[in-house]
Amino acid sequence: MQGFFQRKGLHYDKTYAPVAFATSLRVALKMGVELDYAMHVVDLKAAYLTADIEPHITMFLNPPPGVHVKPGYGLRLIRALYGSMQGAQRLDVLKHSVLERIGFKRMLSETSVYFSPTSTKIGLALIVTNVDDFCIVARDAAMPEIKRRLRTVWKIVDQGPLKWLLNLRIHRDRPAGI
Repeated sequence: MQGFFQRKGLHYDKTYAPVAFATSLRVALKMGVELDYAMHVVDLKAAYLTADIEPHITMFLNPPPGVHVKPGYGLRLIRALYGSMQGAQRLDVLKHSVLERIGFKRMLSETSVYFSPTSTKIGLALIVTNVDDFCIVARDAAMPEIKRRLRTVWKIVDQGPLKWLLNLRIHRDRPAGI
């Protein structure tokens, strides 16, 4: 399987994978500054490989060099791969399921932004998702719990306080309120 050989209707039917609007990210950052919340970034490690392929879709992969299989046979994929047309969409389905399970709700107006209601143990928090990068805006005390919940499903690379996101350098001076 090579992504550029896949044909719509045969190998995939959905390719949608939402990414956050720049305005949504700016609003989340503004909220973090105004409420003096922590803003951290986490990256989902090997995120695509955690997403299952839809059961009704069968995909095969040509064996990589050095792997030998019988002539006429291939390797059947059971997980999404980066580069496959439906990989990002399958990851989005998994992200939605996991974030809802750990107490976050998807915003109706922006499908890449999730919030935790104020009535929960975490309190008000936002997660802005961009494929496998999450920007988390939450109270300092809630940040470890949010990351712990994410780690129940994914291996994450905790990049700590927000400094870079989507090739944007972010400078924050909390004591000055900016």
